Amino acid sequence: MTQAMADAAAERRGRRVPYEWLFWAVFVLVTGLWTADRLTTNVWPRQSFGSGVARIATDDTEGLKDGPWSVVLYDVLARCTGRVLICTTNGLFFTMMHSLFNWLSEREGCWVDFAGWQEVNMRVHVVLGWATGVLILLHVWSPWCPVFFSGWTDVRFVWPGDRGANATSVFLFPVTEWKNCTAGHADVDVETESLCVNSDDLGRLVGMMLMFCVLFPLSRAAWALRKNWMVAKWLHVVLAWAFVFDLVRRRAHPHTWVLNVPVLLAYAADRFVGWYWYRVETCRVVGRLRLDDDYSVVYWRMAAGVRARVGDLYYVKAEGSGGAFERLHPFTCMSNRTGEFVPCAASASPWWVHHALVGDDQPFDTTLPEVGGDVAWDVAALVKVSRRNARRCCGGVSQTPLLASEATEALEVMGPYRSSYGALSTYEALPDHVTLIASGSGGSFLVDFANAVQAWEAARAREPVAVECEGKAGRKKVVVVYTSRSVPLLQFITDRLSRSELVDIDCSHVALTAKGTEFDPVSPRLPSEAELRDLRAAESVPSLQGFPADDAVEPCLAEEEGIAEAGKEGKEKKGHSGARSLHVSFDMEPSFEAETGPEMVTVESIPDEDADSGRQSDSTTVAEEAIEAP
Repeated sequence: MTQAMADAAAERRGRRVPYEWLFWAVFVLVTGLWTADRLTTNVWPRQSFGSGVARIATDDTEGLKDGPWSVVLYDVLARCTGRVLICTTNGLFFTMMHSLFNWLSEREGCWVDFAGWQEVNMRVHVVLGWATGVLILLHVWSPWCPVFFSGWTDVRFVWPGDRGANATSVFLFPVTEWKNCTAGHADVDVETESLCVNSDDLGRLVGMMLMFCVLFPLSRAAWALRKNWMVAKWLHVVLAWAFVFDLVRRRAHPHTWVLNVPVLLAYAADRFVGWYWYRVETCRVVGRLRLDDDYSVVYWRMAAGVRARVGDLYYVKAEGSGGAFERLHPFTCMSNRTGEFVPCAASASPWWVHHALVGDDQPFDTTLPEVGGDVAWDVAALVKVSRRNARRCCGGVSQTPLLASEATEALEVMGPYRSSYGALSTYEALPDHVTLIASGSGGSFLVDFANAVQAWEAARAREPVAVECEGKAGRKKVVVVYTSRSVPLLQFITDRLSRSELVDIDCSHVALTAKGTEFDPVSPRLPSEAELRDLRAAESVPSLQGFPADDAVEPCLAEEEGIAEAGKEGKEKKGHSGARSLHVSFDMEPSFEAETGPEMVTVESIPDEDADSGRQSDSTTVAEEAIEAP
């Protein structure tokens, strides 16, 4: 693509409205008007819903309640929090409509920029979740303001079945407890300075405190997610629907029937479509590359038809595992864009001769040939095997050992779903300077980016006129900052970060951060028994048990040596030096100073390697200075 075409594409993207800005603008405007109406005009009072609602609750359309300031505070809190809760509840469920947003993010002609919608929705969801918790607690405690601040002591408890002139309590359809205390059904009676509370009020007060102060935080706690990811997720979902049921069940909340129920039905439809129709597939596993005891790469085939982007998200689980309540686990995956084959098992050994990274004093050889078998693949996931919750409290086993196991032959897959890494998918959209930061299994998007670079090279070779390159000085530069405790994983990542005429990939900030590691691969052979004993003695070195036997590796290595010689001859003919110094840090934490410029983009992926989830990039940020972040 010419520079003029790239500039035109960037200009078109710049004219699109960022989705996050649009959401907050609409949300603040609608919520502000809706809340102001409750305090002033009351154009849609609750009594307008009919006598059934008017019997339970009516809105005072002539101003705030009379009485001391604590009564006015109660009135303002009850009105405002009730209206805002309607909006935050809709926002919480709206931001979880994954199928809808994924579909919108792929609409090229859309005037809204949905790039990075998953991260945007998660940020919005967290903010609205905290706001909902604070607002609902203020709402259920607001009637107690006169007791706390004005010294009222007359608190009347009305229990189900009470009948009398001063206290009546009955249940009405669907699940509403109606109370009548002295003057009408008011919670706060200014004339008698009394507070009327029934079992429904007490139940909501205790239930909401338990829900938002204990159970909701527990469902998102790192400890709970590590202990049992599936149970924590289902706890969160069940609590959300319990909260919604509490809003909808009461006759005193008629506005929720009209404003919240349609959004809830839309959310349910979105999830149903996402689970059973939209990009749902049972895929055959075609190969695995076992790096060590903790890391494996799983390769599978998928039906054609969906164009891959960098860092696509797939929801995966072993076919038939865990039953109907086992949720699919998210993985940031790698896509095959250039017809690669599943790599040879010998390539997982640290002693493989064709590794690009072989030590501090070795050159970074960027002309290593592609080596593999004859089995094609479409999508691959880098799996960090979790053993902390291998046997879970609700039965079954953790998904990551199942995915890494040879016994699993098929996967249930949903995807691809687009992620913020998709901004790296096209050459013309790539800024001149990019820094990619990752660690552990969070480096899967680095491999996928390298695959995309290879696809750009292949397209340039087929259509030389399509992309203009002004030599080395005009190449776009990508700085990779990556750390790992696993030698095979570090090699797997760096083997695929090759140089390009289009993109200058700088891997000089790659580090092995396991203390006490001795790494000296000198030949394409398996380690001797003495070497194995020495390596196993080091706490931080992964076990090498499970590597294929010598007779299984030797044929593959013999074939690879022939390819290496051919690659070496081709390299000499092209006149490439093939030597670029790669500094690998051992026994120390990584540190770097990267040059920043006006067009610097930083993409960061920090894995949560203890969680039973393949999306091991819980903290993901995209910071841009000249190009606005979505």
